[in-house]
Amino acid sequence: MGDLRFGAVIYAKDVMRVARFYKAVMGFRNSVEEAGYAKLEADGIELVIVQVPPALLQSFTLFDPPRRRENTAIKPVFFVETLSNLHDRAIEHGGLLDPTSKIWQFDGFDVCDGHDCEGNVFQLRAPLGSQGSAGNGSGVDGAAQE
Repeated sequence: MGDLRFGAVIYAKDVMRVARFYKAVMGFRNSVEEAGYAKLEADGIELVIVQVPPALLQSFTLFDPPRRRENTAIKPVFFVETLSNLHDRAIEHGGLLDPTSKIWQFDGFDVCDGHDCEGNVFQLRAPLGSQGSAGNGSGVDGAAQE
């Protein structure tokens, strides 16, 4: 189990595309990549992307560009060192972050909502005023490193 402190599972139609999004935008690393799932890790977090079961594949439609699926009861939060350049990176990989004009503050953090390339919602939090800093690219706490 190591240093893992938190985990989340995201169901996806295209497992590898969604895994690439989280690796590129938030700096997750591959841990395991098998048929039907990908396990990613970064700084104590395990993120597992799982293939939507065949019986459910027809239950939702993906759009291009993806539409945010906000009718969910949970939204994972990822802490990053900076929000700088993550807007462009999210778009490059098929997702979207709210515009910088909608960044708000909560509990000592700049907060931005977004969705991945299949419309799954998430929230990013960076220390207040860090939008202009470069970050170190070392994983979720350090934003992204390609």
